[in-house]
Amino acid sequence: MNNTDVAISSSSKITDDKIRLWDESVKCLFLRARSLCGEVFDENKFNQIILTSVEEFKEIRKNRASTGSLSQKELIDYVDEEFVQKILSRQLVAVNISELTRNGGFNTLVDFVRETFKFSWNRKNLSAVKELDNMTKKLTIPSRSGNKIVDSLSQTL
Repeated sequence: MNNTDVAISSSSKITDDKIRLWDESVKCLFLRARSLCGEVFDENKFNQIILTSVEEFKEIRKNRASTGSLSQKELIDYVDEEFVQKILSRQLVAVNISELTRNGGFNTLVDFVRETFKFSWNRKNLSAVKELDNMTKKLTIPSRSGNKIVDSLSQTL
């Protein structure tokens, strides 16, 4: 390998590192504040995943011959930590879960997903879900890399 190959390889690694850190930061940022624009929020995959999950749980309840409103116990039992990890798996891959759990942030995310699920029970209710951003707006989201770009952003997101 000559000096040119080493320089290209080194440059490529730096670029890959920057892309990885950017991707990680975006995923961490999502956990603190989703989208500020209503149209983008409406198209957010998170909302669609929640709506699909609501329909799946309604089917489970139907098969059990359970009807009526969603009870708090059902909500807590169905939307547990494992459910939240599955729903937010794309974002959580960039997060230091141990630190997030230690700082109480993971419990906040569980509460956020439960509330979103509850608000989505009868129909798509984006305005109610958007109001839940206040739950996550001030979360400290520790990234796997230790990069603190997200937490250094203004808390006024």
